[in-house]
Amino acid sequence: MTLPTVLSNVQDKVLESESKKAANIVANGYKLMMAHDEIFNIKDMPMWQCEDSACDSKVHREVFNIANDSESVLENLKHIKYYNSKNQEVPFSWERDPYYAFITTDGFAYGVLEPEDWDEVNSFDIIADVNAKNNPNLVAKDLYKFRFSGEGGQLYDVTDELEQMSECSLSNLSGCKTEQECYSIDGCQGCDANNYSNTYWDGSSCQVTHCGCG
Repeated sequence: MTLPTVLSNVQDKVLESESKKAANIVANGYKLMMAHDEIFNIKDMPMWQCEDSACDSKVHREVFNIANDSESVLENLKHIKYYNSKNQEVPFSWERDPYYAFITTDGFAYGVLEPEDWDEVNSFDIIADVNAKNNPNLVAKDLYKFRFSGEGGQLYDVTDELEQMSECSLSNLSGCKTEQECYSIDGCQGCDANNYSNTYWDGSSCQVTHCGCG
């Protein structure tokens, strides 16, 4: 009777160790990329000067042990639709598409997200799946989000943002992936700062009108 619990605990410890290893790989790789050219600002990293995937591959392979970084890797990451979160299967939302993806020789998959501002790149985010697409497929278990930012480059774990991205709410309508989810938050919310009102499904996404409080 205790065997499943023991196996689950062992798996949790393995995944926890893998997540720390994945974070170290990302941090050390991008710090090394900056050190190569004595770069102190993230916006000056060579990866932002690339105009094609061949260039992205070249600058990353100089600092990471990459097993594969083909277009198929990128497309596989882009097509992640669901991940188990809080023991429920929920839609997985990319707030921005990964523009470059790679798998290391350790079997970790990484998706580098497009910067929010290409003209002034002060930070960038990386999605990491520490056992590719194998189970348990749980946020904060084998799926993580890291942010590389600051002068000289520091890595921060911002995995909690993945949970927020997946929730269907008035503050995150993109998390509503079905008509049923959209209408589940229907109803005027009063004259709050955002002046939210009724939600409606436009056939492909959840939208909101305004209260017209007065």
